[in-house]
Amino acid sequence: MSVTILCKDLRLVPAERRRIQERVRLALSRFAPLVRSMSITVGDENGHRRGVDKSCRLVVRLHAGTVVVNERAEALMAAVSQAAERAARAVARLHHRVVDAHPSNTLRHEDSWSLA
Repeated sequence: MSVTILCKDLRLVPAERRRIQERVRLALSRFAPLVRSMSITVGDENGHRRGVDKSCRLVVRLHAGTVVVNERAEALMAAVSQAAERAARAVARLHHRVVDAHPSNTLRHEDSWSLA
């Protein structure tokens, strides 16, 4: 899975980039076979002033569609964690919709319990 991290009005050291990437990968790891690519855009909305100004935009491109999540928080990693968790829930919903729309792709319940 290809991951791109973009920064907007914010400077990240390599350790922070790795931490962000690992947090997002951890949240979406169970969906790794479904994910084609992912882009993470982090930013600081109002510079050195305090407040809820750190943002994270997560775009997850799947074989079945695209999930886009935006989050804001006081701390950067909080915004990243919230976005990652929301993205994981959205990917799960999208995946279940696709599976429900194409039931022939899944094992039928009665086939799994056949004793013959």
